[in-house]
Amino acid sequence: MARIFGLVPEDVVLICLPLFHVFGLESQVNCCLRFAATMSLLPRFDPVRVFEVIQRDRVTIFEGVQTMYADLLHHPDADQFDRRSLRVGISGGASMPPEILDGFERRFGIALLEGYGMTETASTITSNLSAEDRKIYSVGKPIYGVDVAVWDDQNRPLPPGAGNVGEIVVRGFNTMRGYHNRPQATAEAFRDGWFLIGDLGYLDHDGFMFIVDRKKDLINRGGEKVYPKEVEDVLYSHPGVAAAAVLGVPHERLGEEVKAYLALKAGVLATEEELIAFARARMAPHKYPRVIEFWASLPELATGKIDKKALKAEAHSGD
Repeated sequence: MARIFGLVPEDVVLICLPLFHVFGLESQVNCCLRFAATMSLLPRFDPVRVFEVIQRDRVTIFEGVQTMYADLLHHPDADQFDRRSLRVGISGGASMPPEILDGFERRFGIALLEGYGMTETASTITSNLSAEDRKIYSVGKPIYGVDVAVWDDQNRPLPPGAGNVGEIVVRGFNTMRGYHNRPQATAEAFRDGWFLIGDLGYLDHDGFMFIVDRKKDLINRGGEKVYPKEVEDVLYSHPGVAAAAVLGVPHERLGEEVKAYLALKAGVLATEEELIAFARARMAPHKYPRVIEFWASLPELATGKIDKKALKAEAHSGD
């Protein structure tokens, strides 16, 4: 990971992800220890404290997840702090909505490099190497020693191209051998030496990986496939939306209906009808949400990612 963003002893890396998570431990702490870079550790993420530490410690690298970058981008006091020491942002844990990535780069004046990985692969699978070598909105190319492919439902490799979305599979030196004392789960997770990740995506002709969604989150609306992330990205492009999560909820006739859970930016007033119309104008007829529920803030996991399991439990509580 260190060579991906040129980590050197002179760097100061701000760490506010939980260290029980592979992103915080492997991609941050262990890299800093290996290359003797300075670490500034925060016990928990707080936008103001992040800005204070960046200014105080002359932080050069910030690593975080999508929700953290959204909170920093939308914070009204961001420009009151000196952030000139920052040279790069690293994002992982979940694919970044283009609106947040573009907005963050404009406001903070640094490149935001996306990577991709998971606990079962000892952190990194793919990453963008640098601002010069990246492909924006992708999670980069496989790192050294790691092979990545995209398979269809019959476990057949798919050719590159955005029209060939399938399940991402990986093999390499960093892939786990199996789940401890769970032989059935291990058997289900592997096919012919490849680990089945459970994410949907595609490779382009240059070898860059693009994440589409979680396989289990795919919505089947009356036989039509709807990728929640695609809907979420459209909703994030609305100037009043701070956070978005899209789920399939039970529907008597269609099987599933598209529902969006939204948190609005401070001081913003927007109606369900307005946001549905906004999405409808920008999406195919079967994709836009028919129902929107507003929350003061969306539930988050300890890692900072939106907790879709909690939202699913709420959606099904009336079944």
